[in-house]
Amino acid sequence: MNESATTLVFLIAVVFGAAFEQTISGFGFSLIVMPLVTLLLGLQTAAPLVALAGLTLYTINLIRFHQAINTDEVLRLGVPVGIWGLVNLNESIVKIALGSVLIV
Repeated sequence: MNESATTLVFLIAVVFGAAFEQTISGFGFSLIVMPLVTLLLGLQTAAPLVALAGLTLYTINLIRFHQAINTDEVLRLGVPVGIWGLVNLNESIVKIALGSVLIV
């Protein structure tokens, strides 16, 4: 098997394993995929690849488990306000707020 085929098989195995772990536990996809793919492909290629794979996985899980979403809980946690803030607030303000929350 040539090097590109070996790389492709490795990528598929890593993404499949991380997607399985994400589906079982609810977290960890990027924690598994990002370091391994970065070692193989470099950061410039790995970052968008992992983002696209993660978006695909989260979309599939959202479709599969949409009945389990508690919209009252989502609203109570302030998710719509957070999304609005990400779109409309200055990036430095968001970073300071996130950093403050993490420190506290």
